[in-house]
Order: sequence, then C-alpha cells, then structure tokens
Amino acid sequence: MKITGVLEYLEKLETSADDDLVMMIDAYDIWMQIRVESLIDRYYSINAEANKRIKKRLGRAAAIEGIEQTVLFGSGKHCAPNQIHTIACYPLPDSPLPMDVYGANTDT
Repeated sequence: MKITGVLEYLEKLETSADDDLVMMIDAYDIWMQIRVESLIDRYYSINAEANKRIKKRLGRAAAIEGIEQTVLFGSGKHCAPNQIHTIACYPLPDSPLPMDVYGANTDT
C-alpha cells in the first residue's frame, strides 16, 4: 500500500507539479543532516554521473530511446531482513562507493 498509495497521490497532482522532486522515506530512524539545497544538488550530481555511465555503455541508443536515470534508491548496506543469496537480494548491483567510504572500520 505504501508505494501504490504514493503513486495514486502523485498521479492526481496537477501538471504544474511535473518537475517537482519527490522524496519517499520509510523508516523510523531517518535524520537529515544536510541542507535541502545540498540534497537537491547531490540528486542532480548523482544522476548526471549515472547518465554519463549509461551513455558510455549504450552509446546513441540511450539518446534514441530516452534512457536516463531520474530515480534514486537508497538502501541499507545489508539486504535486511533477507539473506544475500535470496531472490530479493542477489541481483542487487555492487555499490559504486569505495569499500572504506566510512573509514577503515566500514562494515565491521
């Protein structure tokens, strides 16, 4: 219901909201620690980098077919509550972040 409810809400918006950004957050322990402007800048930066990779990988087909990234998903480091070998988790791509992004004790 969470996802379909949000979709139903978004589909009812006026066309004047077509370029608005939407952030869905589902957790009890979320704490935003950056300014809204920084969050929006990061959204555009991450998508720009991803679209460069898409263009490099697909060439002209990306432009012809209109293939681009506009949606970001965040997740925890682990595929909880599932195990990494389950169907819900094993197809997940590796993170583009360095393995030690949070320092030498990342994931310990």
